[in-house]
Formats: sequence, C-alpha cells, structure tokens
Amino acid sequence: MKTKQEAKEALMLAGWSEEEIESVGIVLPPPSPTINPEDLQTCPDRMQSFGPQRREENLDHWAKRGADRVCSYCGSMHPDEFVAFLRRAADPAQPDRLGLTDKNYKLYVHRPGVSNAGQGAIKFYKWHLAPEGQELEELEALFKAAVQQSRIKYGGIA
Repeated sequence: MKTKQEAKEALMLAGWSEEEIESVGIVLPPPSPTINPEDLQTCPDRMQSFGPQRREENLDHWAKRGADRVCSYCGSMHPDEFVAFLRRAADPAQPDRLGLTDKNYKLYVHRPGVSNAGQGAIKFYKWHLAPEGQELEELEALFKAAVQQSRIKYGGIA
C-alpha cells in the first residue's frame, strides 16, 4: 500500500470501523531506498546455503549501514572495506581489531564507534572474498599481521 487511503480501504474491507482505524492511526513504512545498479550483487551464501530462499543472480546488493557497505543478504562487510579494515587492524597505532570465531568462514570486526550492526558492519564472511595468486599471498600476510596486532593490542582475540 502506498497511501493512507489505500490502507484505510483495506482495513475497512477487513471489517474495521472508521472509529477503530482512527483510534490506532495508520503509519506507512518509509519507501524502499533506490538501489544503485552498481551495488547489485549475488551473495554466495544465498546460492550455497540450505533453505527456501530464491537462488537467482542479483537479488542482493551492498546496503549502506552507518558509514559501511554491507551485504543485504548476510550482513557481511564489503570486501574492499574489509581489506582496509585489516590494514588498520595490522597497524599498532590504530584501535581496530579482528575477532575470530569458531567458524572458519566468519570474522568479527571491532572498531571504535561501531558497537552493533545498526551502526555499521560488525562481521565479515570469507565467501565475499575470492583472491587469487599474488593478491591471495598479500591478503594472507595482511591477515596474519592483523591477528598478531589484535592479540598484542587486546591481550587476546575477542
């Protein structure tokens, strides 16, 4: 429903009186944001995981959450932003730190000012990253440095 009038008509068809409708009021959800075609993507988890979800290309996009881009399907931080985060986590002068989990595909992203998913990305799923060759070697070295610095900064990985 796009208008309050349409919502009111639907409620009246469902048996609501005008007084009942007036007593609760009608609040419409905000319009859906327009998705930039460049932000369309297909989350690998959508295509691989078990469940009733549709398995089609370009159903997902990179949504803005705080200052971050996150996958609209799984909530993962965008891979470019994750690599930038790893650089900061590997820097002893930066407060960013990496959090490991018992899952081999998931990492937590700890940064000042982002304490929950409503404020920005808090996790990264490795399926969004598919480096090869030289890029893979550089990323592995960066990851090791980020893990090492996170341990030093915080006395262990949270």
